[in-house]
Amino acid sequence: MDDEKQGYLKSLISTPEQPTGKPSKKRKALEEEEQASLFKKIEDRSFIMLYGTQASGKSTRIMRTISVLEEKDYVCNYLSFGQITDYSEGFWNSFGTNLSLYKNSNEYLESCIDINRAEDFLRYFSIAGWKKAKKDSNKQIVLFFDEFDRIYKMDRDLCSNFLSILRDIKNTLESYVIQAIIVISTFSILHLDSDTNLTSPFNIKDSICNPNFNLKQVQKLFNEFGDNNKMNFEQKVIEDIFEQTNGHPGLVCLCGRAIEDNLLRKLKKRFLSYEIWECYKVSFLMDVIVDYQTFQNLVISLQKPKSKNALNFFRDHFLVDFGHEINVTTDIDSAEYLASEGVLVPGEKARAFKLSSPLMRWLILQRAIPNAFSFCPKDKIPFFTDSQYLDTLIVLKLAVKSFDRNIISLAHLRSFKTAKVWVNGRRNQHVPRESVYDADVIVIDTPIGDKIVLELLATADTDDLDEHFQRALDYASLLSATETWIVHIICEDNYVEQPRWPSDPQLKAKLNVAHFYHDHLFTRINLIAGWWSNRNKKMSIYKYSTEI
Repeated sequence: MDDEKQGYLKSLISTPEQPTGKPSKKRKALEEEEQASLFKKIEDRSFIMLYGTQASGKSTRIMRTISVLEEKDYVCNYLSFGQITDYSEGFWNSFGTNLSLYKNSNEYLESCIDINRAEDFLRYFSIAGWKKAKKDSNKQIVLFFDEFDRIYKMDRDLCSNFLSILRDIKNTLESYVIQAIIVISTFSILHLDSDTNLTSPFNIKDSICNPNFNLKQVQKLFNEFGDNNKMNFEQKVIEDIFEQTNGHPGLVCLCGRAIEDNLLRKLKKRFLSYEIWECYKVSFLMDVIVDYQTFQNLVISLQKPKSKNALNFFRDHFLVDFGHEINVTTDIDSAEYLASEGVLVPGEKARAFKLSSPLMRWLILQRAIPNAFSFCPKDKIPFFTDSQYLDTLIVLKLAVKSFDRNIISLAHLRSFKTAKVWVNGRRNQHVPRESVYDADVIVIDTPIGDKIVLELLATADTDDLDEHFQRALDYASLLSATETWIVHIICEDNYVEQPRWPSDPQLKAKLNVAHFYHDHLFTRINLIAGWWSNRNKKMSIYKYSTEI
């Protein structure tokens, strides 16, 4: 990828969803090359749907497209349906007024302010109407309607009427000066037919998904960022940003902003190591994301009572690791709602969905679900006697006891992995995967700012445990943690009678282990925990059992 493309990509995410200024001629040429499919559809006089997740750069892409088209002498008009204030009786007048305001087409569309009815709109853009107004009827008008999902706010009859007008224009396009209409929105516009009970003027074959960045593009973006700021990145930082964002332009941009605003001045030798990035990401990145208006609005929307069913649906079906595609057989409305909000994205097959990114998953788990559901310990925060130090083992006991029984008991059907150990007298049984439990584990913030690392495993065998014993210590060292725990939640038969422990050197390095056994229906917990006792110079053992 050359320097021009690096600069172009950087401009795309400089301000997510905010139209930017005109690019250079070279960048316009690059945009034209990359968007050949979109331009071909415009040349073919198509009615096009451009869709993607929130803050994915759709509006920015459209502004680039408009610049290229205007250079080719098309007349382009950009209208955001967010500007329309009346979605009832005054809709057509508000619609016409906003059409008249776009400065680049004002010369031709200024009198759109006189549109008061559907018939006025048809007449205005007809070839006959333009000839009567003594305008050049050979002009090619391209209309861009952003935030098109706002039409769902319309009265159903008005919405159907509006779409039928667009369909009538499409069916007799030779009678109009309109070259093409492009609507821009989230995935929800793919379902106009089902939501309006009429044939939409927009065909799925003329839809274009706004793509995320690939790893190579993210790499080039941050290389250019580093050159501009005279700094360097450890390769693992860029790879982690790509992995956590799934290349979502808005989230990639926010990671860049977070680095520029909060880390750049603190770097020694202008080098961002993975260690520094990981410490920052764990402690502060989610706050940066929530401060951005798009994601703040998402959290607020999901906390409203009307979104409770969708959040329940998310907890029932999407407590999975990123990348898993779920075939939705029930409550397709909730899946489509979450897709329209950018939480999910459609999969390869019909009615299939998957999480949009790991960061989005954590945003929902940390900021939306805790405020909507009451599955958390009601006990007082447990401190050691006469201190401000958390008793982490008691915290873990209370947290596991407060897990949602329905979620855990159904996880072997919805969010499972295949156990390598004996479960209910059999091997290769389905058991809850780690992501089911980490969705319910509480986040520990100590009053004195200590970091506590919790390495979570689900029904692991001895090889997995041995690997994670060392991994937890390495991660604790990376984060300068004061306390480190392996939290092993397991369904293996009779496990607590002969659990796997770390080596003495690992225990002496302050690695603590808590093995929680629970039955299939999550009605009983058996806990056995161990840690190194400096006073006794051996491992201390703690056991606990309870019915839930």
